[in-house]
Amino acid sequence: MAISKFFNDQGGTLPSSSGTGSEITEDLTNQINGQKTSFSLSNKYVAGALRVYYNGLRQGIGDSVTEDTGRMSFTLDFIPLAGDKLFADYEKSTQ
Repeated sequence: MAISKFFNDQGGTLPSSSGTGSEITEDLTNQINGQKTSFSLSNKYVAGALRVYYNGLRQGIGDSVTEDTGRMSFTLDFIPLAGDKLFADYEKSTQ
């Protein structure tokens, strides 16, 4: 049985260069300073396609995570502390 290519060129699982974007995972741990609640991403994301993980637990959009209108950042309703881990998965916007 042949195995098809599972990951795209960027390491995500959405098609590469399809015009619909690609999935990105970013480690935002280095932005944690024990004071900030807003975190910046390297790319604009598709609205509704952001997933945030705090210490390995997925956080709810609209509950503990608010997507910012410019879709280049998001805000948590709590303050991560030094030593905590913060990751974001999102579909990169092509617009």
